[in-house]
Amino acid sequence: MVSRRDLFRWAAPAPSPRLLVDPVSCTARVDFCAVCVERCPVPGALTMRGSAPVVDAARCDGCGRCVAACPAPFRALELLDG
Repeated sequence: MVSRRDLFRWAAPAPSPRLLVDPVSCTARVDFCAVCVERCPVPGALTMRGSAPVVDAARCDGCGRCVAACPAPFRALELLDG
């Protein structure tokens, strides 16, 4: 017999992030910047934690607006395929 707890243990795995943040290239660690968070159309998908943007993989839809808006001189945000 299978318990209810065992049924929910096999829930879907956590989604993999569609967006990666390079903390070394991100200008938010040196000079406060939240342009990517401001341009994100999905509430809560990209938030600031301290002085770094953090991606919520469950909410990010991979639209790429944050990547296009990022003012960092080097690529600080990378959108993954798939």
